[in-house]
Amino acid sequence: MFFNVVKPFESGATTVKDAIKATFSYSIDVAGYCALAVTIALILILTGIGMYVKNKKPEEMPMFKKFAIGLIIGYSIAIIFTMGSLKIAERVGRGKKFFEDYDTGGVAAWGLAADSASGQAQLYIYTFLLIALFLTLAFVFGKKMKVDKTKSVVYGAIMIALSFALSYVKFFSLPQGGSITFASLVPLMLYSYMFGIRRGLGAGFIYGVLQFLQGPYFIHPMQFLLDYLIAFSAIGLTGIFKERNVFKGKLKILNFVLGAFVAVFLRYMSSVVAGIFVWGSYIDENVKNLNAVAWSFLYNSFAFADLAIALVAGIILLQNKSFVTTMEKTVASITIDDKSSTSENAKKDAASEEAEK
Repeated sequence: MFFNVVKPFESGATTVKDAIKATFSYSIDVAGYCALAVTIALILILTGIGMYVKNKKPEEMPMFKKFAIGLIIGYSIAIIFTMGSLKIAERVGRGKKFFEDYDTGGVAAWGLAADSASGQAQLYIYTFLLIALFLTLAFVFGKKMKVDKTKSVVYGAIMIALSFALSYVKFFSLPQGGSITFASLVPLMLYSYMFGIRRGLGAGFIYGVLQFLQGPYFIHPMQFLLDYLIAFSAIGLTGIFKERNVFKGKLKILNFVLGAFVAVFLRYMSSVVAGIFVWGSYIDENVKNLNAVAWSFLYNSFAFADLAIALVAGIILLQNKSFVTTMEKTVASITIDDKSSTSENAKKDAASEEAEK
């Protein structure tokens, strides 16, 4: 890989600073494609080994599952560390401060705000309407699951880490933000599907913060909410149909499919609002014939390509009986049974009464 570092100079970089920027950008691209290839290979290898163990040595399946989970978590941490280090090195190499992009871009955004007071008013209104919608859905459709909080947080952290690692494994990135990844939404979707939309929204919120830290750049406070916190919190709504068991039996998979569609559609609408009222003034010269509304709807449609990949991966997993059994056992193992907790409390009360006598 090192002998290819000269490529940035060949591509037109005229200063050392430009060359450093191009070199790191090239390195990040190469590392991303390598991560994609390794991830696909790892999945195929683990799938093959899993099928062999299941058919030939079923008694060793529990041990294989633990090994696979450990390997996946370790691999995720390695990707996060490697890609994160390259991102930081790129900014340091360019002499950038962590939030310097905001310092320069934010001023321009507030300047634009003064030119369109009505547009800014609509931006705030739509933002708070989306927040209100999420809170309403969580309150109306979300159940207050009684689970071991420590274990649910641990599982949430693992799922967030997996999604964050996979977000570095990209098929391609768009010029003004956004990318199509290798099923990076699936771990977050499954967490919501397993533990409900209230915890799902929390996990999505944290993931949105991590996505921002991955490339800290925003030009308006509401755009920061819409493109990061609200957009990725929406993924936590995937479990909305599962939580109410809307579909049962052979149609059970529709709980995931329709939940994922609702989640990504709301993410899409959040990004569309940001595109119309914030990014619209940055429309590329090649599409100047489109107004801000049409451009935003078109540009952000990449979210549905990401959804398609996530649906394929999610359906494959949820159609696997072994995976579903493991998932259900995981949820059952940390769920607090009301009856058992009530009986235990009753026993304690009875014991205390006896002691008093």
